[in-house]
Amino acid sequence: QEYGIACSSILFVFNLKTIATMQWNGEKQAISTRKLLRFHLLFWSTDHRNLVDNNPTALKNEKLNNHDTSSLNRLPIKVRYSMEKVHDSPHIYIINNFMTQSELLRCEDIIATSKFCKSFVDDTVNNTDMMDEEQRTSTFVSIQKQADAKIASLERKAADLLGVCTNQLEPLQLVRYSQDQFFNVHHDLGDLLEDGKVELPPRQSITKRRIATLFCYLNDVESGGCTYFPACGDLRIQPKRGQAVLFCNILKQGEADPLTIHAGEQVKGKDNIKYGLNI
Repeated sequence: QEYGIACSSILFVFNLKTIATMQWNGEKQAISTRKLLRFHLLFWSTDHRNLVDNNPTALKNEKLNNHDTSSLNRLPIKVRYSMEKVHDSPHIYIINNFMTQSELLRCEDIIATSKFCKSFVDDTVNNTDMMDEEQRTSTFVSIQKQADAKIASLERKAADLLGVCTNQLEPLQLVRYSQDQFFNVHHDLGDLLEDGKVELPPRQSITKRRIATLFCYLNDVESGGCTYFPACGDLRIQPKRGQAVLFCNILKQGEADPLTIHAGEQVKGKDNIKYGLNI
């Protein structure tokens, strides 16, 4: 069965994006975060950038240090995972057991039977998508929503983790990085400007605002292929089969978080391939 969409179609980059809650906060370039209760627990309540009454020594709710994720036990039982916080402010998590063996095998079956297309980047100037081989050289296959029971279950699991509904997720996207392929530094919410700021797409843009990114690794990568966060102490996450990386692209105030810029580094080695799943 062919799961890919035609290359001529508009590509939505299928990171986790909630559509219903992405409202403009008045005329300010910010996204309404009022209903994102799970986001407050995972990302904002213990980020020192969220101060109380401008008091630099006070944090909202309890303090959560780099090695203590005990407050995540308040998540519902069905969405508890082995979560390791590898960076604080912004909070970046590694979820070691996010994908099950059967889910991984299902993705491998889709990879084996699908045709990959060249990946796109957003062109917010012309309100469309374009290929830019100086920025991104990977290929992709998109998967229909609830394509089968395994895909539907994976969608529900991701939605439960973030406290959103499955209809607020876009279709999953399989991505492939062959030797020397990459995705240069970018931001998943909007355009990364030369001064390091992130500009939200125009309000009327077809580009949906990606408020969180959940990226799953489908195989081990021996050399290269790291997810690189240059503004987070040069943090690099080496792909490991079944593991996921999770981070939020907005601050509590709904503005873009400039520290979550990241890149998919070049895959090195002739026979080395990196497979990932954007949710």
